[in-house]
Amino acid sequence: MKFEYQAILLLQLCGSMATCLEVLNILISNINTITSSVAMNQCEAPLMPTDRTDNFESYFFIFHLTEKLLNRCIALQKIDNSLNVNRNTGCKEIKVTELWRRAWEKKDETEAHQNVLREQCSDISKHLQSWCADLKNAAEVFIIAYPLLTIYANKCLTLITDYQQN
Repeated sequence: MKFEYQAILLLQLCGSMATCLEVLNILISNINTITSSVAMNQCEAPLMPTDRTDNFESYFFIFHLTEKLLNRCIALQKIDNSLNVNRNTGCKEIKVTELWRRAWEKKDETEAHQNVLREQCSDISKHLQSWCADLKNAAEVFIIAYPLLTIYANKCLTLITDYQQN
């Protein structure tokens, strides 16, 4: 129940691209930590220790959060790309929500801060490439010790590769 509450809270807080990227970086570093500990203990420890079920449950929530945030990050990137296409085509029709969003951005953030955020979030491909390598490594390590975690890692890899191919 503890992990479920934390997962719901994190998903609610990650509404912007910058927040999603930061949380995904933290989750992927947690996956790397788990991968290295499993790789070191793979030969000497039993496959699933019974006294560590809380840790095992947290692993599933980490992968679940990673999958959900990857979906959200990709969706936000697609929305941003479509908005940029609409701005560049010179459409005469502007929606009220777009006008409100432009006015809101000008009030909340300075122009320099907006440019920094746009540079960080405009192209997520460099993040996706490093995450893809980390998830491939995790899938290879978990294949013997934790086959269910391999499935979750492969789900995340599929999301990334599908986005990169489009």
